[in-house]
Formats: sequence, structure tokens, C-alpha cells
Amino acid sequence: MGDTHIIYTLSAPVLLISLTCVAFSRQPDPTGDMGQVIALTKLARMKRESGKFAEAESDSRRALDLITKVSGRESTTYAIASGNLADDLIAEGRSTEAARLLNAALAAYEFKAGTRTKAYADLLAVQGELLLAEDRTGPAIKTLKQELQIRRDLRSGARDMAVLYQNFAVLYDRAGKPKQALASIEKAQRTWTDALSDDDPEKVSCAATLLVIYTRTRHYAEANRLVPYLVAHAEPAFGAGNPQLAVILTNIGVLYQEQKRYRPDFPASAFKMDTSKPPASGEQPSH
Repeated sequence: MGDTHIIYTLSAPVLLISLTCVAFSRQPDPTGDMGQVIALTKLARMKRESGKFAEAESDSRRALDLITKVSGRESTTYAIASGNLADDLIAEGRSTEAARLLNAALAAYEFKAGTRTKAYADLLAVQGELLLAEDRTGPAIKTLKQELQIRRDLRSGARDMAVLYQNFAVLYDRAGKPKQALASIEKAQRTWTDALSDDDPEKVSCAATLLVIYTRTRHYAEANRLVPYLVAHAEPAFGAGNPQLAVILTNIGVLYQEQKRYRPDFPASAFKMDTSKPPASGEQPSH
């Protein structure tokens, strides 16, 4: 199957928590400009998650302007907010501008606070997203391994680790390493997403990534089992107008077309929900 048929969305963690923590530590009862920064960052996050990338970018820029006024361009808060804006720019396909912002943010944050913090790991996650967007899979995997080491040292929470494992799955699949991709998805599920509600965006995103891996490796029976779940829960999770919903539906269509290509007798009724476990790493694909 050609790479152009599958659409990837690498889900880097949003930097909201790091920014809010830094802001609160500077001002326990935030009002005025810093309070607006926190509000704008939250608003940008919600818009980004709903697919309103241009509006998210606008709010992130306003937050960055306010941080410049409050703490200057050399502060850690400025570096973190730059990462938020870079994430918006990546979503809009503006990789060159995102790279410029992100490289400066990583260098500034490392100089001010070092590399063994959650905020720096979050910036690395965005860098991994950028490298994937630029189709630089090898450097992206190297970046995420650096992020993984930091999060392990910090004993990061289950959500951050699950998102990281899911990102590894996308990268390993892109690199043509399906065994590692499946192992990473299973780690994400065990770590966090299995405990979430069926309509949770992160759980749906994990299943959507798994569908891509199964489709690419022609494990069609396993991919088919995911379709009813995704059809039922993708729209409640993301909303009718969210680009992520379109990505998932497109990839389901790709799954159907690929089966028609390799199995001319393939019936649409083959899409049946099943709770069986994924195939073992050595199992042959379903044809």
C-alpha cells in the first residue's frame, strides 16, 4: 500500500500544564496579564483539539505577546508558549516557521532550566511532531527516545507516557517496523487508554492509530474489528467538524479499498466488532 493512502496525526502533548504551573508559581493568584495568558492558553488548547487551528494560533500568539510584556523573551514561560504556538503552526502545515520558533524555545529553555523537566520533555514531543511532518522519521524517533528517558527519570504520569507510546507507534509504523509499532500501541493501551471512556478522544485516537498499522500490514481482520468502535465513537469524541474525524473516516475507507484490491470477494459485512486481542508479533497477516 502506498504511503499516500494513510493519513497520520501525531498527538504531541499540549504544553498547557507546564505553562500554568510556571505562571502560578510566579503569581499564586494570577490576575491581569498573566491571568489572561493562562486563559488564552486554555482557549487555544480547546480550539486546537476541535480542529480550529487558525483560531488556536491567534490565541497562542496573543498569549506569547503578553508573556513578552510580563517576563520577556528570555524567560522559560516564553519558551513554553513558543512551543504551544509551534504546535499550532505544525497543525496548519507551516513547518518552517514552527521549526524556527521551536529551535529557539528548546535552546532558551535548556539554558534557563536544563533538560530534566516536564516542560522540556513536552517541547521535545512537539519537535517529534514537527520532524514527522517533515517526513524525518529517524530523527523523530531519536527525539522521542530522548523524551522517553526524561519522562522515565521524572516518573511522569500515565497520560504523558501513553501519548508518547502512541507517538512511537506512528513513527515505527512509518519506519516500516510493525512489530515495534504494535508493541508501542499495546503499551499505550495498558498504561492509560484502556481505562478511558469509549468516547474519550485519546482512546479513539489510539484505536485509529492501531487501524492504520493493521491496514498497512494487511492484518485486515484485526483492522475490521476496530471499525464499528471508531464509527460509533469518533464523532462524539472529536465533533462533526473536526479534521481528526475526517482522517479516521478516510482511513476506514482506505481499509475497505485495500481489501477490495486484495480480496475482490470482500463483503462490507466483514466489519464486525470483536474483542479479541491483537495478533502475536509472529502471526501472519489476514488475507
